Amino acid sequence: MKSAKVCFVGYFVLIMSFFISGCTDYMKVGEAEYGKGNYQAAIENFNKAIQKNPNNDEAYDDLAHVYRDFEAAPNHRDFAYSYANKAIEVCSEGSTFNLAVHYMTLADLYRQDDNYAEANNNFKRSLELNPDDYQTQFFYGVSLYASGNQEAGINHIKKSLKINPDYQNAKNLLNKLRNY
Repeated sequence: MKSAKVCFVGYFVLIMSFFISGCTDYMKVGEAEYGKGNYQAAIENFNKAIQKNPNNDEAYDDLAHVYRDFEAAPNHRDFAYSYANKAIEVCSEGSTFNLAVHYMTLADLYRQDDNYAEANNNFKRSLELNPDDYQTQFFYGVSLYASGNQEAGINHIKKSLKINPDYQNAKNLLNKLRNY
């Protein structure tokens, strides 16, 4: 009798985990498709994740990345900005790490479009929430440098190396800047 109870409980847990993880499965498939460059399949899976949970901030953030890279999609940059902002909008207030990531996504979009004022504002927001993110420190430094504030830019690139002494992008850029 005890064996049947254990079997039933195990089966119940398995079934429940399948239903609960449905959103995560779409996320995993979407991330895999994005990694392979299958942007349309990634978009479809992230949208399915959002259908299951309209407040899935990570799916919106991932869609921002996909549309950033999916140049063949009409209005791909507009969609990237829209989804990055939606990720920030729906992110739960208790999730400072995710919110920092979403501000970083938005900041990097602005940086890539040479809108350094908006980029720098969003990098600052991200760093207020997560000051120990070496990549945000690095890209904020790059953005500051590109916007004409070289000293502050170099300082943030150096901060990224203090956080992660093995961060090769920061090492390479600092070496390159020294040679100019």
